[in-house]
Amino acid sequence: TMSQIPQASQDLHTCLQAFLSYFEQHPALTKMVFRGGIGSDAEAEELLTAYSQRQFAIFLRYAGNNTTDPLVQLALRGWLSFYQEVCFQWLEHQDISREQLLALLEQSLRAIQALTRNPDMLHSQNPRAEDS
Repeated sequence: TMSQIPQASQDLHTCLQAFLSYFEQHPALTKMVFRGGIGSDAEAEELLTAYSQRQFAIFLRYAGNNTTDPLVQLALRGWLSFYQEVCFQWLEHQDISREQLLALLEQSLRAIQALTRNPDMLHSQNPRAEDS
């Protein structure tokens, strides 16, 4: 249920560990949430939307200082898709260690955090030439 979803923790690593533990304890539910929203009924869609919004809010606090910045929000939504796919694949195959998975997730979100705190880093050093 929604009340069992981990809450935000003081640090990102602890938060990710809590989510991963929840996913390990409830693999069928996790797979349904990550894959099952397509074509489901209105009530299921409502629950999936609430879950997604709650996850977004939890991880938004780790993503950057300006949480209303469209760049921060876009980057986090992209990271959440990455996070869900990586967790889904790990639950299916477990071909890397749990600690490797946690490091991948934590470091990828920290990279986004660094970029969104310094948006000038996102400007290309070698802009593409305009087509003539």
